[in-house]
Amino acid sequence: MNLWVKFGISCLSILLTEGWAVAQTPGRYAGNCTDSACHKGLTELKVVHAPITQGACDACHESIAGEEHKFRLARTGGELCTECHEDVTKDLPFVHGPVAVGACTACHQAHSSNLAHLLVREEKNLCVECHSAIQERLGTGSHVHRPVSEGCLGCHQGHGAKNKMMLSTEAPRLCLDCHGEIETLLSDNPHQHGPVGKGECAACHDPHGSVNAALLAQDYPPKFYAPFVEKAYSLCFECHESEAFTEKLTDKATGFRDGTRNLHYLHVNQSVKGRTCRACHDPHATKNSKQILESVPFGTWKIPLNFKETEIGGSCAPGCHKPATYKRTETAGVSP
Repeated sequence: MNLWVKFGISCLSILLTEGWAVAQTPGRYAGNCTDSACHKGLTELKVVHAPITQGACDACHESIAGEEHKFRLARTGGELCTECHEDVTKDLPFVHGPVAVGACTACHQAHSSNLAHLLVREEKNLCVECHSAIQERLGTGSHVHRPVSEGCLGCHQGHGAKNKMMLSTEAPRLCLDCHGEIETLLSDNPHQHGPVGKGECAACHDPHGSVNAALLAQDYPPKFYAPFVEKAYSLCFECHESEAFTEKLTDKATGFRDGTRNLHYLHVNQSVKGRTCRACHDPHATKNSKQILESVPFGTWKIPLNFKETEIGGSCAPGCHKPATYKRTETAGVSP
C-alpha cells in the first residue's frame, strides 16, 4: 500500500476516534465550526443548542460556496425549527403569534444562552417586551399576581394551547389549582356569586396586577365601614345598578326593601359609617341566597346575622341591631 495512503488512513482513524471529524454531505461545509476562533464563543454559555454540541452545524446551515465560507439556512423561518421540534403546536387550536409566523428567534437564541430553553431574556422580562400593556399595569400596580412576578408560564403556554389567551387550563380550574381555599368554599356553599358560578374570575380580579388589594379590577371598599361614594364601588356597579344604593325610596331598584323603603340605601349610603358590601355578603359563595353571610368578622368577634328569607322579604337578628323584618309588599320592619 502506498505510504501516503497509509498515513492518510491513520490520520483519519485518529480524528474519528477523538470525535473531531463531522459527517458531511456533498456540497456542505465539513468541520466543526466551534473549534475555530470565529465561533468558539457559541459554546461558552450555560445552555447550548443540541446540534452545536454535536458539531452538526449543517443541521441548520448549508454552504453556498464552501471555498468562500458562505452559508445560508437550510430552511426558512419556522420550518427550520420544526424539522426537530415538530410536536410543539400539534393539534393545538391556539398558537402564539411568533410561533405562528415562524419567528422562533423572537423568544429563543439559535445557538446558546445562559437561560433555560435558550430564551433570549428571563421569562418574566421576555413576555412584556411585546405585551407592553401588561407591563404598564404592572408598573403602576402595587399588587402583582405571584405567578406573574415569577414568570408567565405559571398560567400560560409559550407555544400553543387548547385554551384562549394561551392559558394552560381553563378558568376557574386554572385559578383553583392554586387557590384551594376558594375551591373548598365553593364546594361547601351552594349559592355562588354570578361571575364565580360562570367561572369568570377575571370579571372581578385582574390576573396580572392591580392597584387594589386582592387584585381587584376596580375600586371596592376594603373595610367594614366606609363613607358612601359611588366611585368607591366601581367594581360592584359594573354589574349591579347604582340606583339600588342611591335611591332612598324605590319599588323596583332592589329586592332588599321594606315596602318602598330602600334598605340597601339605609345600610350603605351613609356619609360616615356606611356598611360596605362585605358587612353582609361574601363575594364568592355562601349557604344563604344572595351571598348573605352567616356571620361577619368584626375585629376578634364574628357578628351573627341570623338571616331568614321569605317569599316576600326576610328577617335578620344580628349583633349590630335588634331583630328586624322586611316585606316588599308593605312596610313591616324595625329601623336598624
